[in-house]
Amino acid sequence: MNAFAQPVWGHALWLALIAALFIRWAYLRRRADLERFAEPALLQKLSASVDHSRRNLKAALIVSAIVFLALTLMEPRWGESWQTVHRRGIDLFVAVDLSRSMLADDVSPSRLEKAKLELQDLLDIAEGDRIGLIGFAGDSQILCPLTADFAAVRLFMQDLDTDLIPTGGTLLSQPILQAVRGFRAAESESKALLLITDGEDNSPQTPNAVQTAKAAGVKIFIAGVGTAEGTPINLSSNPDRPDYLESEPGQIHQSRLDEDGLKQIALATDGAYRKSVGSGQALAQIYRESIATMEGSEFESDIRRSFQSRYQWPLAVAILLLMIEMLLSDRRAVRIERVMREPVR
Repeated sequence: MNAFAQPVWGHALWLALIAALFIRWAYLRRRADLERFAEPALLQKLSASVDHSRRNLKAALIVSAIVFLALTLMEPRWGESWQTVHRRGIDLFVAVDLSRSMLADDVSPSRLEKAKLELQDLLDIAEGDRIGLIGFAGDSQILCPLTADFAAVRLFMQDLDTDLIPTGGTLLSQPILQAVRGFRAAESESKALLLITDGEDNSPQTPNAVQTAKAAGVKIFIAGVGTAEGTPINLSSNPDRPDYLESEPGQIHQSRLDEDGLKQIALATDGAYRKSVGSGQALAQIYRESIATMEGSEFESDIRRSFQSRYQWPLAVAILLLMIEMLLSDRRAVRIERVMREPVR
């Protein structure tokens, strides 16, 4: 058990020692100054009204008050209680398109890099939820299961690359069904799937997968990455020697964002669609406006022991000591004897 909530303030106890040394130094300095200007006999008469024991007591009260003020800052704790802490939130799978079309640079620096930047922004605001990560192309894979440890999600997010999924193409049915299975394994109640893709879907099974998600209570939200005009996909890392992806021999493939198809998927499950353009806040916007408004479910409860803070007691003692010090005089009462003389007759 930690006796103090803020033990670092224990260093303030040194102030009490410093105060005691300063008071002692000031007393000796004052006494030496007086001895230089007055004879011992006269000095004794001048200081007859000073009660040295009370003066020492006042100094002790000040030093003790400093000690109790330091203890107040340290927040002493005693007495324990047990509390049940409930945690509510949304279970959210984020599925990132890792097909080669995400290498297109119609969105700077590339569609995939843009998606990773926006995902970072999402993790900064999605507190209290559990997030999982899915990578997909012609197949899908859960890269990170649902977790409240966003540091782990960020770790997997950094490794997102088009080489992670060996099967080429883009099959949107794969991440949808993968998410449904992931939610079942985690026994999720409040479920959302966020797809980050350019929407070049090659799967005829997507409508069935969408209906499966809807029946399972999964809402699908989509961030479209790319432009409707499209652009060639350069597979080469050497800008001087481009290697463009070809749809057919001798015909360069133009990768375009399919907004209409993505909107239909989102609307079918009462989700939402946003295009990732401009400031790059599509994911954050979807989260704030749609996902965060969903009714969260309790997915974690814990019984925690807490200790009662008792800083009020040393604070009260410190105030009392200071009040006594202010009210206590270091002067003793001096009897003044009057010499009564008889009148002269």
